Amino acid sequence: MISKDKIKEYRKLKGFTQEKLSLESGLSLRTIQRIEKGTTEGSPHTLQSLSKALGVLNQDLLLKKEKSTKLSNEEIIKLKTINLSALSLVLIPLGNLIFPLIFYWKYRSTKSINVMGKKIISIQIIWTFFCLFILLISPFLRHPLNSAFGNEIFTAAKMPLLMYVVLVVFNVIITVKTAITVNKEKKVPVFIPNIL
Repeated sequence: MISKDKIKEYRKLKGFTQEKLSLESGLSLRTIQRIEKGTTEGSPHTLQSLSKALGVLNQDLLLKKEKSTKLSNEEIIKLKTINLSALSLVLIPLGNLIFPLIFYWKYRSTKSINVMGKKIISIQIIWTFFCLFILLISPFLRHPLNSAFGNEIFTAAKMPLLMYVVLVVFNVIITVKTAITVNKEKKVPVFIPNIL
């Protein structure tokens, strides 16, 4: 990906305006503007044209990839504590939010814990809202499920409880999978979004 800051920096060092860089590189002014705003990544052809016009190497215009920092054993233990505390949901309703938030607040001082802890809490927030939604619509699912099985298996009293148990099992599976990934790969799984 072409770095918008490096394009601006080298363009100004050369004394070029955006229009001049457009003429020198053979690219449209709109392309130059989009790259400098960061709204486009730029193609290999664009990179080649810009580096030639600015008299620099291609790699001089690319974003540098941040070096991945290895987590210390202490940080891994803290992350696993935040993650595994979500299992308290099995005994305490909303424990999947309360306890991870308490541990996150306590351990948030390092950047890695701050970033990865937010992802762990994000999945619990998403699960909680999804669970509430499913429990709200569970009475409407009772009749289609009973029709599908051809029997009155799901009564009005059993349906929400059954749905909740299934959702808790799903949460436990996600929590355990996250703990395994943190332990093996020293990072939070990519499938976990960050909504915080």
